Amino acid sequence: VEQFIYISSIAVFEKEIKNNLEINNKVKSFCQSAYGLSKLKTESFLKDFTSDKEIKFTIVRPPLIIGPNPPGNLKILLKAIKYKLPFPYDLFIKPKKFIAIDNLSSFIFWTLNNKLAFNKAFNICDDKSYSVFEIVSKICEIQNIKLRYLPFNNLLIKIISNSPFLKYFYKKLERELIIDDSYTKETLKWN
Repeated sequence: VEQFIYISSIAVFEKEIKNNLEINNKVKSFCQSAYGLSKLKTESFLKDFTSDKEIKFTIVRPPLIIGPNPPGNLKILLKAIKYKLPFPYDLFIKPKKFIAIDNLSSFIFWTLNNKLAFNKAFNICDDKSYSVFEIVSKICEIQNIKLRYLPFNNLLIKIISNSPFLKYFYKKLERELIIDDSYTKETLKWN
């Protein structure tokens, strides 16, 4: 084995994500969630494991990956669209960065045996930001489904944001996600 390419996650920057701060190559990773910690520990293990060997590593930190048959939160969103559930327009209008599966695949191939990528970690995302509302609207348009809106008032928002079941999902959809991947593009000459 000459090179490990590890698909980590932008979730290793949990602190910045929670505070709507920009994530760039200068930000130190910090997280407390089990998912983020598992990614961070694996990154650390990989660095330690390869430190005294001829093996190189490349760490890729994507945000939510979009493409056919997605898992996780995007799958839940697609089910909500399929069952024609109403969406709270006002809640999900903050921009977020994503990455298309084709772009992620292209990036991984670009880093294979690329000396510029050796022993480094890269934040990666698509150039354009989208809000959850824009994504839902586009999916509805493609599937010819009429999008229904749910009027939200402050009391309803408070109930949802404090509900044990919905709190986590609400927070992930509601917050902004700002990623600067200029270091990745400049270092690897990739776009």
